[in-house]
Amino acid sequence: MMHRENIVRSSFALTTARIVSSICGAAGTIILARWLGPDEYGLLALCITIVTTITLFADFGLSGSVARFLTEQLGAPSAARTILITGMTARFMLLAASCVLLWSLAPLICDFLKEPRLNDFFLLVLLLTVGMGTSKTLYSLFQATNSLGRFAGSEALRSIALLAVSLLLVALGLGVTGALIGHVTSVFLQCFVALVLLIPILRTLGLFSVTSHDSATQGDSWQTWSSRILRYGVPLILTSAGFFVYRQSDILMIQFFLGTDDVAFYHAQSRIVQMLHIPVIAVGASVAPYFSRGRIDLQSQRDIFQRCMHFILLLYVPAAVGMTLLAVPIIDLVYGVEFMPAASAFSVYTLLYTPSFAVAAVISLLLNYRGRAMHRAGIISVTALANIALNILLIPKFGIVGAAASTQLTYTPAVACYIYLATGDLGVSRAQILLGLRKILVATLVMAVAIFVLASAIPHPRVALTLIPIGAAVYFATARIVGAVTAEDISAFKGLFRKRRIEA
Repeated sequence: MMHRENIVRSSFALTTARIVSSICGAAGTIILARWLGPDEYGLLALCITIVTTITLFADFGLSGSVARFLTEQLGAPSAARTILITGMTARFMLLAASCVLLWSLAPLICDFLKEPRLNDFFLLVLLLTVGMGTSKTLYSLFQATNSLGRFAGSEALRSIALLAVSLLLVALGLGVTGALIGHVTSVFLQCFVALVLLIPILRTLGLFSVTSHDSATQGDSWQTWSSRILRYGVPLILTSAGFFVYRQSDILMIQFFLGTDDVAFYHAQSRIVQMLHIPVIAVGASVAPYFSRGRIDLQSQRDIFQRCMHFILLLYVPAAVGMTLLAVPIIDLVYGVEFMPAASAFSVYTLLYTPSFAVAAVISLLLNYRGRAMHRAGIISVTALANIALNILLIPKFGIVGAAASTQLTYTPAVACYIYLATGDLGVSRAQILLGLRKILVATLVMAVAIFVLASAIPHPRVALTLIPIGAAVYFATARIVGAVTAEDISAFKGLFRKRRIEA
């Protein structure tokens, strides 16, 4: 089917770019953590967290709202043009207001987080907020126009520039300042390239050519579209707030209760999990627009959903268990002995969050495009508040392990509710998904026993990493026996690579 080919093409391009980003990001994280040490790396992580937090709330859900309505109206240039102008005007007004607020509250933020050194970096934090906010908006426009494959190039360029500039400036002795300059330089470079690529796409869709009839129609619908975009943005900002709680508030509360060293340990271990999610985020972004009502037939939407769920669980469930069992050698290899306190949090953090977030990467966008953002917002709001309460209780007593545990205990139920909503909306059999999951869990259990037995006989932690290919072989062999991996899965996997070789 044409839509399936488009999904594969967009996912492949975006995944390839994000593999480049992942390699550059991994190299940058590892080298900067080792060069800066826990204290300065923790300070850098704190600055990035502040930027990400402001960027999330400054969006007010407008990027996602514009993407949804723009996707639905691509066949009507007049309405699409109105959506674009209205949404972008509101989006950048909010971003400007947020930057002014951030600058005015800088001293209070430093006092609250008990880190006066943040004052030295607030100008760079402000510039990075503008760049990341713009990048997020451009990404949503590429997604709405089904052109994420073109956006991928700018994303890869940003990662390469970030790695090169940051490491060069840190090597020259600029420390955290040099790393932040690298972030600012790379994100503005990405925005410039992405804008150059986006303009021809919008022109091709007819969004730059205005007729007298279009102008009249646009004027009549301006207020209507403004209201719809802002109204649908409300539940999206609530879900963004939930995202902030799970991905950023932990860092802020660890800084408040513990300090920058623990921020460094927690951020470092979470970066490993985030890099593993890069492929599935690319898939989710490519798939999501096809779940708009009326975009394709319902049966095709069910097929896409079931295939996505199957492959996500097939890959991410065993990966999570394997990382939990091998947490100590992984942290030792990636960051060195100085970051070993992160291992205990990593073993807890990765177990449920890794597969849960992988599933949510597809389903959360699916629900947005199905018009179920308000339901999703209610779920994430309740679980996010529970996460904050647990963090307040657990972090002072258990440190970063408590923060990791609170994420597992609250995020997993939220994703289970997402699955319930999505399967009900699409009419997908939940029993079939559970049956597939049971088979995957059986294969994962066999793999876990094999790794545990062999790891207990290996004295040196880093040598235990040789068990990764052994564990993978045991898992896939068992999965094939119990039926978690089917002949169709193998054929689809071979076909993808065969097609890529032919295209090359």
